[in-house]
Parts: sequence; structure tokens; C-alpha cells
Amino acid sequence: MNTSDNQNKKDVEICAITELTPKPGKKQELVDLFKNSGSVEKTRLEDGCIMYECCEKEGNDNVIFVQKWRSLKDLESHKKQPHLALIKPEIDKLIEGKVVISRCPRLID
Repeated sequence: MNTSDNQNKKDVEICAITELTPKPGKKQELVDLFKNSGSVEKTRLEDGCIMYECCEKEGNDNVIFVQKWRSLKDLESHKKQPHLALIKPEIDKLIEGKVVISRCPRLID
């Protein structure tokens, strides 16, 4: 793949799913952290954010964020936002394992 192909991939809309597994009994506390910090609203105002929803995964207690971004560059920028860095230590206390982020490039226009 040449450099222009890499650049083109960064310029197309991208969906992503972020999944967090709360420690037992900590799901509501995790949801409240996102709600009370305003991080969802702040993310929705970020440049390039098309959609950002906090959802629960049916069948378990996992919290997922379903996202759509104008470009991969915007998604990467989102991960570095100060409002997320502020709550990361608290998130880490409330979840098991690591945050799982799956990029989901569109297959059909």
C-alpha cells in the first residue's frame, strides 16, 4: 500500500466500538462516571464526531460506545482528549482488563 492509500484511509468515515467490562457490581458506578463527567456530551462536540452513544451490551454487563467519526484522524484525536485523560484513572479502577476498541471500516458505500 502506498502513502496516498494510507492517507485516503485516514480521510474516510469510520465506525468504532469501544467495550469496557465493569468489575462485578461496578457497572452503574461506571455509567455514572461517564454521565457525571460530561464526557459523552464533550465527545459529541469534538471535531469529526458524527455519532457517539453509550449503550449496554445485551447478555452481559459490558458498557459499549458505538461511534462514527468523519475520519480515522478524528478518532485518533478523540483518544487524546483531556476530558478522557481526566477520568481514565477512575475508569481503570472500575473495569476488568483493558478497554477494547474495534475499528469498523465501512465495507459498502
